[in-house]
Amino acid sequence: MEGLGGSKEAERVGAAVTEEVGGREAMGRAEGAEGGDGGRAEGTEGAEVAEGAEGAAEGADRGEGAEGTAATALDAAETAEGMGRGGGETAETPEVVDWPLLQFAQPAPACRALIWQCFRADDADADVAADVAGGSNGGRGCADGRGAGRKRKAGCERVVQSRWQVGPSGNFLKGVKWSPDGTCLLAASEDCCLRLFDLPADIMLASAPPLDMEDEATLPTRDSLTPAVTVREGETIYDFAWFPAMSAADPVSCVFASTSRDHPVHLWDAMTGQLRCTYRAYDHMDEIAAALSLTFSAHGDKLVLGFPRCLRVFDTSIPGRDCEQHSTGKKGQGQTGLLSSLAINPFMPGLLAAGSYDGSVGLYGDLGREPMAVMHGHRGGVTQVLFSRDGNFLYSGARKDPTIYCWDVRNTAGAVYSMHRCVTSTNQRIAFDIDPSNRHLATGGEDGQVWVFDLASGSKVASFQAAQDTVNGFSFHPCLPLAATSSGNRRFHLPALTPGSSPEVGSVSPEAPSVSPETGVLPRESASLSGAGIVTSVHDVSTPLHKFNNCLAMWQFQCKWA
Repeated sequence: MEGLGGSKEAERVGAAVTEEVGGREAMGRAEGAEGGDGGRAEGTEGAEVAEGAEGAAEGADRGEGAEGTAATALDAAETAEGMGRGGGETAETPEVVDWPLLQFAQPAPACRALIWQCFRADDADADVAADVAGGSNGGRGCADGRGAGRKRKAGCERVVQSRWQVGPSGNFLKGVKWSPDGTCLLAASEDCCLRLFDLPADIMLASAPPLDMEDEATLPTRDSLTPAVTVREGETIYDFAWFPAMSAADPVSCVFASTSRDHPVHLWDAMTGQLRCTYRAYDHMDEIAAALSLTFSAHGDKLVLGFPRCLRVFDTSIPGRDCEQHSTGKKGQGQTGLLSSLAINPFMPGLLAAGSYDGSVGLYGDLGREPMAVMHGHRGGVTQVLFSRDGNFLYSGARKDPTIYCWDVRNTAGAVYSMHRCVTSTNQRIAFDIDPSNRHLATGGEDGQVWVFDLASGSKVASFQAAQDTVNGFSFHPCLPLAATSSGNRRFHLPALTPGSSPEVGSVSPEAPSVSPETGVLPRESASLSGAGIVTSVHDVSTPLHKFNNCLAMWQFQCKWA
C-alpha cells in the first residue's frame, strides 16, 4: 500500500524544507499507518491532507517565516477521535470556524429574499415550469464560496400531479430548515411538496436595498429565487430532516428524509430530487405505519422515528423494514401519547429527547433504549424539542401554549425558566431555533413577529415583523448572519352569506366581524366559528394575499465575528 511509506516520506520532506529555509525550525512527527502513527512535519505555507491511511506529504510553498502543515496521516485503528476512518476516507484536520455574534437590537434585520409565487400556483406543475424555464439557481453555491459549481440534472424537478389539490390561496408553508453546510434551505408546504432553494452567492452584498413589507409597490414582481429541486409526497408532510453530515462537496451525503401520512419514510437525493430509498414501519395488522416525527443520529448512521407510544430505530445503511422498537409508555406511565418531535443531543450522541402530544417531554439514553426522565408542564401537545448547542439544556414548545420551557438535562426536577411567545389558538407547529453562538433563541408567532430571547436569562431582547400572518418556521443559517422564515395559515372558501345568516358548519359568534353586504362574505380577518363544539380560525381566500402572506423570506442580521 502507498500509505505504508507515509512517515518516511514526511521525514524526507521535512528535512528538505529545513535545509532550504536555512536552519529555520521544522518539526517532524512520525505516526506510521500500520501502528497507528502518521507523518506530520511543519514546513512553510500550504499543505495537502492525505486521504485515509495515505500519509505521504506533498511538500509546502517556500516563504520567509511561514509555517504550515506538511503532511497528515492516520491509521484506521487510531481514528476514534474523528480525524479519519481509514479505508480510503479523507483524514481531516479540525477546522477553526468564526461564528457571527448576531446583533438583534436596532436596526431591524434586512429582508434579502422573498419567495411567494411558487406557493400560490394554480396547479402543482406551475412552479416546476417556471423552475425549468428560468432556473438560474442551478449550480449556485453558498455566499462564502462553498458548494460552487454544484449542478443539478435538467428536468429533475418534474412533479407528478397528486389527488391532493389546493387553490392558489389555499397553499401555505409549514416549515423551513437550512442544510447543515448552509448552501441551501428546504421548505415544506400544504401542497405536499418539499422545495429546495440554493443560497445565492450575492445575498450578502450591501448594494441591494432591503425589501420593505410596508410598501408592497416596491416589492419585486416575481420570486427572488426559484426552487432548484421540488419533490412531492403522496399525503400531508408530518416532518423532515437533513442528513447531519450533508455537504455539497460530497453529492453522496446530499440527502434528506421526510415522513408523510399513510406512507413510509422516504430518503430523497437533494441534488437530483430522486428517491434514494424507503424505511418502512408496520403495525400489528402488517400495514404501513406512518411516523409522526423523525431525526438522524449525530453521525447519521441511525434514523429514529416517532410513533404512538414507541420509537423505532433504523440503520440508515439498511433500508426496508428491519428496525429496533422501544416502548415509551404503558399503563399510564411514561409517554403514552403520539411522539410528535425528536431531537439528538449534539455532545451526548446517545441522548434523545422526545416531545409528545400528551404534553410531556421525555429523555432517553442509547437512542431510546433507556428511559431516563419525563417532564411535564405544557398545556398543549409538544410540537418541538431542541437541545442547546452545548447540549446542557433542552427547550420545548407546544401548540396552543405560549410557553417555551428551558430544562437542564442534568437536573430535570423542574424547568429552569420559561419564555413566552404569541401562540394561543393555532394547532400549527411554530418552530424556534438557536443561533450558532448559543446565545439567543428566536421563534415565530401568530402575530407575524419573530421574538428573540436571551438564553442566559430567558428575557426578550428584540422582535421584528417578519410576515403579515403566522410565522410558523424559523431557522438560523449555520455560519452566516442569515435566517429564514416561513409563514402562512390555512384558508377556506366561505359560502356566500346574506346578512344575518350563518355558515352551515356553525354560527358566527357575536364578537365576530359582520358579513359584508357588498360581497356577501366574511372579511379576511379571523372570525370565530363554533359548530359541534369546534372553535377554529377562518380566513377567506377571496381577498388577494399580500406578498408577505404565505411566503418564505431570508433575513440578514447585523453582526460581529468572534
